[in-house]
Formats: sequence, C-alpha cells, structure tokens
Amino acid sequence: MYDLDVDEPSDDGCIYRFGDFDLDPRLRALRRGGQAVPLAPLPFSVLVHLIEHRSRVVGKRELLERVWRRQHVSDSALPTCIRSLRAALGDLDSPPGIVTTVRGVGYRFAAPVEVERPGSERTGPPGDFVGRARELDVLRTERATALAGRARAVFLVGEPGIGKTRLVEEFVRQPFREDARLLEGHCLEGEGAPPFWPWTQVLQAAGGAEGLSGLLGRAGHGVVAAPVGERFRLFEEVSTGLRSLAEAGGLVVVLEDLHRADVPSLRLFEFVLAELRATPVLFIGTYRDADLGRDAARASALGRIARGAESRFLELEGLSLGEVRELAQIRTGRPATDGVVSRLHEQSGGNPFFVTHLVNALATSSVAGPKVLARLPRGLRDAIAEQLAVLPERDREILRRAAVFGREFERAALARLCPSPLLVDPALHAAEEAHVLVPGRAPGTHRFSHMLVRDVLFAEVAPEERPALHEAAGAALERLHRSDPGAWLPVLAYHFAEAIPKVGAEKALRYAREASADALHRLAYEEAVEHGQRALAIAEEHDAEDATRCEILLALGDAQGRACRRPEGTKTLLRAARMARRIGAATHLAEAALRFAPGFFAVEAGIEDEALVWLLREALTVLGPADPALRAQLLGRLAMARYWVASRKELDELLDEAHLLATRHGDAATRVAVHQAMLVAGWSADNTDERLQASKRLVRLAEEAGDAESSLVARLLGVTTRMELGDLGGVERGIRELEARADEGREAYGIWYVLLLKAMCHQFRGELEAATRSAEEFRVLGERIQGVNVELSLAAFNGLLAWEQGHTEGIMDLATELSDRYRLMPVVRAILCRILLDVGAKDAARAQFEEVLADRLGCERRDPQWLWTHAFLAEACSGLGDQGRAERLYSAMEPYADRYVIAGFGVMCWGSTHRHLGQLAAMLGERARAADHFEEALARNRAIGARPFVAFTQYDYARLLGDGSQEQRVDARERVAFAGREARAMGLARLSRACDDLDAALVA
Repeated sequence: MYDLDVDEPSDDGCIYRFGDFDLDPRLRALRRGGQAVPLAPLPFSVLVHLIEHRSRVVGKRELLERVWRRQHVSDSALPTCIRSLRAALGDLDSPPGIVTTVRGVGYRFAAPVEVERPGSERTGPPGDFVGRARELDVLRTERATALAGRARAVFLVGEPGIGKTRLVEEFVRQPFREDARLLEGHCLEGEGAPPFWPWTQVLQAAGGAEGLSGLLGRAGHGVVAAPVGERFRLFEEVSTGLRSLAEAGGLVVVLEDLHRADVPSLRLFEFVLAELRATPVLFIGTYRDADLGRDAARASALGRIARGAESRFLELEGLSLGEVRELAQIRTGRPATDGVVSRLHEQSGGNPFFVTHLVNALATSSVAGPKVLARLPRGLRDAIAEQLAVLPERDREILRRAAVFGREFERAALARLCPSPLLVDPALHAAEEAHVLVPGRAPGTHRFSHMLVRDVLFAEVAPEERPALHEAAGAALERLHRSDPGAWLPVLAYHFAEAIPKVGAEKALRYAREASADALHRLAYEEAVEHGQRALAIAEEHDAEDATRCEILLALGDAQGRACRRPEGTKTLLRAARMARRIGAATHLAEAALRFAPGFFAVEAGIEDEALVWLLREALTVLGPADPALRAQLLGRLAMARYWVASRKELDELLDEAHLLATRHGDAATRVAVHQAMLVAGWSADNTDERLQASKRLVRLAEEAGDAESSLVARLLGVTTRMELGDLGGVERGIRELEARADEGREAYGIWYVLLLKAMCHQFRGELEAATRSAEEFRVLGERIQGVNVELSLAAFNGLLAWEQGHTEGIMDLATELSDRYRLMPVVRAILCRILLDVGAKDAARAQFEEVLADRLGCERRDPQWLWTHAFLAEACSGLGDQGRAERLYSAMEPYADRYVIAGFGVMCWGSTHRHLGQLAAMLGERARAADHFEEALARNRAIGARPFVAFTQYDYARLLGDGSQEQRVDARERVAFAGREARAMGLARLSRACDDLDAALVA
C-alpha cells in the first residue's frame, strides 16, 4: 500500500500553468487560452494529483486509492480515465508529451509547469464563474468613483449560495492593484466570534502600517473606569490608519457575511465610512438580508450604513436558464440537454450553490441525467446530504465532530475530539477532494465550503450527544489557548453554555462573565451586553447566589449604558439595587447608583431623573458612614442629579458635606469627582470669579489623577465663564487648549464641545455660513457619541440660527416640542414666547410669558440658563409692551449688566446684557438710561466682535430715538440704515425686515 506519510505536500491554493493551459484545483477549473475545458470529475482529480506530484512517477495503486478512495473498480477504470484526460489536453499523439506512461509503474506529468502562489496576481476568467456582467460593471464604476477620491460602499445582498462571495472573488481577481490595495475581513459564521473580528483581519492584512495590526487587540485596558469617549478614540485611530493607507494609493476593503458581524464592528464600519468620505477607498460588504432580519440591533446598525448617500445595494438574483446551462457544462465537462437544464433551473431557482450540488450528483452518477434529476431531492440540505453520502462513515463522523466548532475549525482542536487522531488528516483530505472542506484562512485551519454544509453535518449529531461534544470542544480549546485565552473567551462561553446538561453551569457562568468583561475592555459594548445577558440567564436558571447575580446585573447595566441602551441599563441597575439592598450589600448599591448615567457631565440638561435620585438617596441611607469616600461621590452625584429642581440651599448642603468627606478621606479619584460636582452643581450667575478659580483647580486635580475627561470638563467651564465676562482673549486661548487636549487624547466629548464652541464663535461674529458648517460637524459627531445634552444643544443652536435667518418653517413646532420636553428649563419657554410674538400670536405669547414669570424656582435660581432666560423675557416684554413687568425684569438683570448672555455651557452668545437692560429702560420711559445702556452695549459688542448684536443694538437704539426730536429721528434713520445693511450682509432676514419696517415708519 502507498505510504501517505511520505507524500509530498500539495500546493494548496496555487494555480498551475503548462503550455496554454491554466489549472485551478480549488475552483475545479481547467482553462485553455482563457476558455473553459470540459473535464469530468474523475479525470480532473487524476490531473490534479499528477501535477501536484510532478516531481516523481505516481503509481497506479496510489491513484486508485487517492482518486477512487479504495472503491472497487474494474481494471479498465484507470486507463479509461487517463485516455479522457489526454483527450481533454490534446495529448493523444504517440508518444504523449504531457501525461506519460511509465510501464509497470504508473504515470508522470511531464510538461513544464509554472506555479502561481496564493496572493500573487491572478488574471483571466475563472472556470466556474458565469453571468453577473451587470454587477461587475457596477463594481468597476463604483471603484473608479471611490479611487478618484470619494469613498463608496457597495453591498451585495441575497440568499445563501446566491454567489455574493464568488462575485467578490471575481471582481478582485481582475487587475486593479496598481491603483488600490486590497484588505479583506470575514465575519465568523457560528457562535463565539471575538469582538471586532472582521476589522481585526482587515488591520492584520494592513500589516505594520501605522501600527494598525495590533490596534484592536490593544483596545481598552482599564476601560471600565475610562471615559465614554474611549471607543471614539479607538475608532478615530482606525480611521486615521486606513486614511493613511488609502491616500498612499487607494484602498479596497471587503467585509464578508455582515449579517454575522458583531454590532461593535458595524458601529466601527459606520464611523469609518463617515470619516473617510473624501478618501480613495471602496468598501464592499456582503450579507444575507433574510438572516439579518432576525437581529434588530444588527439590522439597525447595518441599515444606517447602507442608507447613507455613499452606499449602494446590489441584490443578487438567480442565474438565467442560459447561465445554468453554462455552469452545468463547466462542472460536468459535457453539454447538458434542454430537459436537464430546465429541471436544474426549476429545482435550484438559479441559485449557483444549489446548481453546483445538483450537478455534482449528476456528474458522479452512472444513471442517465434525466433519471438522476427525477429522483433528486428538492431541498438543498437533502442535496448536500446526498453528496456527503459518498464519504465513508468514518470520515463523516470526524466531520460531524468538526461541525461542533462552527464553519471554521482548527485541525489540532479537532484531533482532540477524535478517538483516533491519526484518522483526522485522511478524513480532511477526502473532504477537501469532495469539496466539503476548503483550506481555512489561517494556518492549521479548515473551513466548510458553506455554512449549510456544516449545518447538515451538525444536524446528524443526536441532540443528546451534543453537550458532551461541546464540553470536549471547550476543553480542547482551553488546552490549546491557555497562554492567551482572551480572544477565545466568547467561543469558550458558547461551548460551555451548550455543555451545561453534561457538566453543569459553573464553567459556563464563569466564561460568560469573563467574555462580557473582556468585551467591555475591548470597547465592544454591544457584545458585552450579549455575554452579560447570557451570564444572567445562566445564573437565574441555575440558582446562583444573590451576590453573584447582583454583580452580573451591575456589569450588565454598565455595559447597556455604554452601548447607548440607557432605558435597559436603568432597569438592570434598578434590579441590581433592589437585590443589593435585600442582601445588605451597601457597596453594590452605591455602585448601581454611580453607574446609573455615565457621561461627560453625568447629568442631562433640564431633566431630573427620578429613578436616579431615588437610587442615590437609597444608597446613601444603606451605606451610612461606613465608606466616607464612596459617600462623598454619592453626595456629589446627587447634587448634579438634583440641579434643575433643588434650591440653592439644598445643593450647597450636599456639596459641602461631599467636599468635607473628600478632603478628609478621599483618594485622588474621589476628590476629582467631588470637585467636578461642585463646579457643575455649584454653578451660579453670582460666582463667576469663584468658578474661574474652581475650574483651574479642577484642571490641576484631574491631570494629577490622570483623569482626562474631568480635565476637559474643567477647561470647558473655564471657557464658558470667560465668555460671560467678555474675556475674548481668554476664550480663544481656552478653546485652543481644549482642542489640543481633546485631539491629543481623542476625547469624543471634548472634540464635540470644541466644535460647539467654534460654532458659537462663528455665530456671535455673524459668520453664519461657517456657523452652519460647524453645527453640521457637531451634529454628526453628536449622533455618534449619543451623549446627553447633544440633542438640546443642537436644536437650540440650529433653531435660533434658522429663526434669525428667516427660515421659520418648523421652528414653532420645534420650540413647542422642546418646551414640553424640558419643562425644568424656563429658557425654552421664554424662547417659544419670543417666537410666538414674532409670528403675531400675541395671546399665546402672553400666556407663555406669564407662565415663565410664575416659575419661581426658574426665575430665582441663577443657573447657566438664568441670564439667557431673562434676555428673552426682556425682548418679549418689550414686544408685549408690559411696563409693569419691565421694572421687575430690570431689577433682576441690572446687577449683571457687565455680563454677556451665554446659552448653557457655551451653546450660543446673545451679546451684552446692556442691550436688554436698554430695552427694559425704554419700556419704563427712562430714555436717558436706555440710551446709556445701548451705548454701553455697542461698545461691549464691538469689543468682542459680536457683529450681529451691534446691528441688533443699533435697531433697538433707533426705535428709542424714533420717538424723540427731529435730530434724534435723523440719528435713528442712520442707525436703522446701518443695522439693515449689516443684517442683509450677514443673512439676518428677520432683523432686515424689522429694519425696513422701522425705516418706513420713521419716514412717515
């Protein structure tokens, strides 16, 4: 018998060229001059074996064992096969020059051969690719567009086996690498894929460029305590690295089987595609739309990508009747009759994978074609099972064990599952020859030719046998990867969960928790949620201890919050809190409260979260004085949570106690947390000098503690305070410092606030087009980070900008919606009042005006919105002609005459407070005082370059002077003419119309 152990290794994945022939063993294709040469399966297998062992004579017995797999055949089978092979090669001359006979020994492949190794340039049409001309044209067009500098994404969509991957293979085989580099990533089909797996492969393919190859693997050490923007920083690094590669010569990125992608990978795809819009890169993604519909999170994430302006769908349909005929002829090596083709097309629906399996059954049968087709099953799985039936039962049993691992598996792991490891390699070789397996994507791995093949084999495993196989698979992977288990945690979690009926829940629970924690550390928040939910289900089904369940709930709630699933996270943390209270775990209760709403400020503008407030108070009660540092953090957090509704006295009491405890007992992190709470919750219009010092102090404490996020918060609040005081030089320096620090650490919220501050600067300078562009930038980034305060800031900025530009459509609805949603922020209702007045709804404006003035807390608390609220109330008061309320408003605002009106923490600047005091003084009939205020407002607005508010002030001043002497009326006309010119130059349509109306009245 031929000794398999001394056989030379085959050149897997190579293409062989001899004469004018090309042989591609993996595609079962023989071409001559680029045209397919029909060759039946048995002669084809003989040719492959001979050419792979061309350095020696191949014995007859070896060929019978390797090609016929020890089946009983007649003595004439091999000579007949050789004659068919020689006929196909045109090698029938005597003596033959390609396949020669060595009498008494065997055969030898004698022609010179050139070998094209995997990864080298491959050209020419592959033998089994038919049709898809339109799709290839679309891909070529999209590639040309992308490589011209405008990123594009093409999604190939269709049912299993329709040819998505085959189309990609054909496209990338065509010459294009002279103007683009190819990077590929594949999503694992099966359970237990590591986070970011397709992108990990893409970056590994990028090699050492920009340090990309290890980027995702390094993600997230210590991320649980890191800022929410940490993942943004990672995504930025990936985008920057890919941009560098693309700009060096173009890039084509292929991501296959996106219906199986982990959600973090899809979030990264969305981010990268947006970041690289003006970059020469083409993305090609494949997915099954039917499978995608089973997972709402994946469908939503992929839907956002695919609906983008730079994306295009190609839905693949079945092959035509003529294309089925062509494929059948290529696969069988002989023409097919019309009846056979019609039956193939009918049973397969033109699905190339289905056609191939039906044709394989046809090609290997000795029965006439129509008879074979008549008895072929209609189900694809049955057709696959029939093809598998040609393998010996011993080999099929090994393949069933391989199917436990999923579509792709390690040979070494499989060997540990088999009673006779020596039988593994022959079984794998036989499966590859039968096209059941193909080489895997990594050394030492194998892959089922299609997921359906794996499914058919796994379905043959009896349900009662599966837990033992999963346990054995998990144990094998544990031993193989004990030195670096991180990437294998999801796989181990899956296998031991499936093995619970045999080995119990202990290992399954441990690996599920470790996989969740590892995913969180790798910034794969959505995957952390999935593993956390699995851990919770196991813990509850198998009666884990309450303390363990509480810890699982805490971790799960934290992951849900970071995955932007805050409502779910809230419910989970409330469950953890209830359990912690029941078992007396005060620390766990405190952790539930502090994890409740992470974010840049950990407080949402204009909203009190009652559940959070309850939880914080509950935690303080249970904790008592036991842990002073933890208590200090809870007190500071409670002050921020109560900011919009509590009295100044209540907030001061909370902050004073927190500060005392942090000073006496707190570590660096506690002191930073408490000082941040003091700065945010202690904010008042009356403490600007104190705020400036507090922001400087927080910067120092945060940087000493290594807390980049809190350092950025402190810098931002310092910028806002300087803007209030009109320190334009300090504002510009502060923005530069904030931008440098945010860019250095790629802090998402810091970058977002920099964009917001820049938009504010454009707005108060009258650079409205630039302001609109900046607003779009911070809108796009805000949607990605999905943080608190993003929506309100954007709505306020864009809404008021549009109002001043005269774009009033939808403004009323927006203002009404915001005023209903943010009832704790009187400024929104004050703005609505002003808009109502502008559109002539005086009665509705009066009602809003009265409602805001009746809000005692809103009008008395000097929060970041207080001065802005009063500025709009002053404008409304002037429009309503309410002299009685003007005096009250003037008295409230007069102590802040030297301030500039700032929206929130730097959303917008509304100019000098003197302008609004001038409006109120004019209402009160104090013309000289009003004129003084307007003069001061003009000087202050000019000092900071607030061009729109110089124009607004001139308009208000003109209204005052228009009721005076003739000389004053002349002055008024000059001022209103100036305001009108400025308004038209800046695009302030509302002010321009008002100036025209006032000028007409002055002339009359």
